[in-house]
Amino acid sequence: MEADVSGANLTGSSSCASTSLLNGALPPANCKVKVEGVGTIAGRLGVAFDRVLLYGKGGGAWASDKYSLTSPNATLLPTFNGSETKWGWMVGAGVEYAFYDNWSAKIEYNYMNLRTSNIQFTDPTGSFFLNTSIQQQLHVVKAGINYRWGWAPVGVRY
Repeated sequence: MEADVSGANLTGSSSCASTSLLNGALPPANCKVKVEGVGTIAGRLGVAFDRVLLYGKGGGAWASDKYSLTSPNATLLPTFNGSETKWGWMVGAGVEYAFYDNWSAKIEYNYMNLRTSNIQFTDPTGSFFLNTSIQQQLHVVKAGINYRWGWAPVGVRY
């Protein structure tokens, strides 16, 4: 089992439709998302060949997202902001090499599929709103150096 948390600065944007209770359909707005952190909790299972471990992993994943919506015409549609923590699942694979006593280096790939969010942005007056659906998938390649504390259950050492 392993858990990891990482800070991130991943951004994405797209045009998105917007509507107003007063004016009906409005020109498309610019929707942005920024991923500020990601994490996983996973189990690893692998096969060791001397000092090399090939492994697969699977478990849960999360991402901390911030959203913003800006209109090309601020008098027709105000700016909206929001945030959420999204949860989902992950799978991955990697290789780890024990290069010295308790030290090892690894490289791995993780695929994270986070749940689809249905979000409604609303201004304080309730006159403007935006309903949107956000689906998020992350592809992450990680490299790292590990220190093993010298104890392990029988049959787990590599």
